[in-house]
Amino acid sequence: MTYTRRCVQMLYEDHQAVMALASEIDGLLGRTGRDGPDMGDDATHQLVSRAVEAIEHEVTDHFAFEEKSMFPLLREEGEDEICDHLDEDHRVILPLGKSAAAIARKGLQEGFDHDSWQKFVHDAGEFIERILAHAEKEDMAMLPLLEDILDAETDMQLAEEYASA
Repeated sequence: MTYTRRCVQMLYEDHQAVMALASEIDGLLGRTGRDGPDMGDDATHQLVSRAVEAIEHEVTDHFAFEEKSMFPLLREEGEDEICDHLDEDHRVILPLGKSAAAIARKGLQEGFDHDSWQKFVHDAGEFIERILAHAEKEDMAMLPLLEDILDAETDMQLAEEYASA
């Protein structure tokens, strides 16, 4: 999908990137035994590292930007219900992601044991399920609304703000 508003396109591209990474992590969860992956494997190590980075920075920053800059614009247009729903998603998804990232960060340093891997599988699995549904909701509901309400000047300002976050 291509949007005319740069800020909206940036949000959409971030959704696509997080969905792709979530799919890769989901694949790792599905093909790894009960005691966790071999963290000595470079590809696995890099994938887990990218997931930690994405959760701790990209997802966290993305949510903060939406809450600070997008939701107020939507609320001005009377879109309180969608903002409330998406904000609630953020409050559930982010703690799950941070828990999974903390477990993964320790796994990167020390490897996973049975218990830490099982906790990671649970938290990461739920995070993936929820972030995929959330991104789809935003793509279907929020982004088209923003595309309609943003003027060129506000769009440029927000795109610059988002790029520097």
